[in-house]
Amino acid sequence: MTTPDWASTERRLTRALLDNGLLNPEQLDQAMQARNGQGQRVAITDYLLQQGVVTPTDLIQMLGKVFNLPVVQLHNEVVEPEALALVPESLARRYSVLPLRIQNDALLVATADPVNIQAIEDLRAHTRRRINLALATADDLQEAIQVNFRAMSAIEQEMDQLTPRLVAEDPVERALLESVNQTPIVRTVDTMISQAVRDRASDIHIQPQPDKAIVRYRIDGILHQVLTLPVSTHPPVIARLKVMAQLNPTEHRHPQDGQFTMQVGGQSIDIRLATAASVYGEVAGLRLLNRRGSLLTLTDLGFSSMTLETTIRFLKHPHGIVLIAGPTGAGKTTTLYASLGQLDKSQRNILTIEDPVEYRFEGLTQLQVSARYGITFASGLRAIMRLDPDIILVGEIRDGETAQVAVQAALTGHLVLTSIHANDAVGAIFRLLNLGADRFMVSAALLGIVSQRMVRKVCQYCAQERDCSLEEGPIYQQVMHQEKRRFKYGSGCSFCAKTGFYGRTGIFEVLETSEALQELILRNTSASEISKHCAAAGMVTMLQDGMQKARRGITTPAEVIRHAFSVSGTAEPIEQQRSLSE
Repeated sequence: MTTPDWASTERRLTRALLDNGLLNPEQLDQAMQARNGQGQRVAITDYLLQQGVVTPTDLIQMLGKVFNLPVVQLHNEVVEPEALALVPESLARRYSVLPLRIQNDALLVATADPVNIQAIEDLRAHTRRRINLALATADDLQEAIQVNFRAMSAIEQEMDQLTPRLVAEDPVERALLESVNQTPIVRTVDTMISQAVRDRASDIHIQPQPDKAIVRYRIDGILHQVLTLPVSTHPPVIARLKVMAQLNPTEHRHPQDGQFTMQVGGQSIDIRLATAASVYGEVAGLRLLNRRGSLLTLTDLGFSSMTLETTIRFLKHPHGIVLIAGPTGAGKTTTLYASLGQLDKSQRNILTIEDPVEYRFEGLTQLQVSARYGITFASGLRAIMRLDPDIILVGEIRDGETAQVAVQAALTGHLVLTSIHANDAVGAIFRLLNLGADRFMVSAALLGIVSQRMVRKVCQYCAQERDCSLEEGPIYQQVMHQEKRRFKYGSGCSFCAKTGFYGRTGIFEVLETSEALQELILRNTSASEISKHCAAAGMVTMLQDGMQKARRGITTPAEVIRHAFSVSGTAEPIEQQRSLSE
């Protein structure tokens, strides 16, 4: 809001804030003094927002009253494709506007800046329609623009430019390398990755078929097909990715993997590329790692107050081993990194051995597993032991040698954090034993186990309470020993791409080692007996933790059942255990 008309508008706006009790004269005086004390003029409303005196919603509501304009909640608005097609993405982003629908030959446009005359004139000239305005907050506009303006049409245009040239070329390596640096291919790859970041994708899959190549994004753990590439453009796209990752673009038979970094919307994105030969050509998988957005705390991951307290207690021990258990994609690495955030890095020497090093931390020494140089988890862990560590993070225990060295490190005065592939907390104990770790050493070294899965969260923009399915109700009652028929479900909106889900959270079971559990491990007790002991001791299973989140409207019973029902038995009624209330 920086047009010449804003000064008079701001006076009317502050008057409206005063009249509606959202601002008092003392606060207005403070804002005036703060503005006048700056070397440059600062908008009073900007100061009020920074100090938390008013919210963006307050300002938009008052702007609506000042200009007699409607205020819209964009997550409840259905954007008409015909309206969206009238305004180019570049224009929408330049002025932060979103076309909503066509009304009586006029275009209704959402904006946070109703006094930007230049924006209105440019929209009128481009669309050749009258422009009617509705108001929305700037944050909601940015998110809605990201959701509604997708880059796939731009990719298809680039392919249209490129395809005729590629079809005419002889498919030899020289021609392939020449095509890699053609502008359409460069823009296609950049746009594909940029859109994946905007869509919150964790992975991109490029999969060749007999007559095409399909591109799929993994969003909230689910794959969505977003684009189809002409079969002739698939080789140069793969070659371009290999060049970016400093791999050999002319090698097609052997698997390759590498890494590169891109700047997308002011964010630094680390991208891991893996390629392999398939019957129809090379398949590529890209893992997107947002350095800023993915470094979460344990609280962010979805731990309940009780499981969080127990997990933090593990991390306060001077020595011992903590296992993070779950299958691939369960978020084990994220939990390990979040655990590092709980540790004092200034007074303790923390070293990690990882494959690969996904995020780089200041104050830590991180080692990379490398087959070329003979660095394995086991050999790297032995090397770390000679560097006087206090805390050791082992990315994953994959073999017996690593298991034995990790347990020995835990018994010799080090705190060891590591992940292991196992279905549940009790299964992690037996997985460690099956890898060859000594039973006595495991019982002595083990501090605790965090077993986890990731489930999708109900989209809070379109969440509605309704009756559950015939499958969900009985399973919820079986697990929680109480009846509940109505839960929150997402009805589908523009923010969640009509899926009803937005984001993910963890469901956990946390097993803390006790003297009784140590005895059971030493006595070679069966997994079922240990599970019964843990339930009697008050351990909340993943299934129970998930159903607790479903009861609170965070996820749905179906999501919990899909991820956790096959690995969790029913335990004692949750009401008979320690309170899960937060």
